[in-house]
Amino acid sequence: MWDHNVITDALDRPRNIQSKGSIGDIVTDTDKAAEVAAVAVISAAFPDHAILGEEGGVITGSVRSEYL
Repeated sequence: MWDHNVITDALDRPRNIQSKGSIGDIVTDTDKAAEVAAVAVISAAFPDHAILGEEGGVITGSVRSEYL
């Protein structure tokens, strides 16, 4: 099950914003944590599927899928 607390808990905390290199391309700790949580849910349900995440890159699998 999706842990919605990853996002709602971040509402009351200061943002840790980092640049990913180019102007306007930023990432927060919440972005990273939400992606980890989403990948965990998808991987648990579909362990053989590949996943492409904006922050974490490619997680390889034997089944080509369209999770972004």
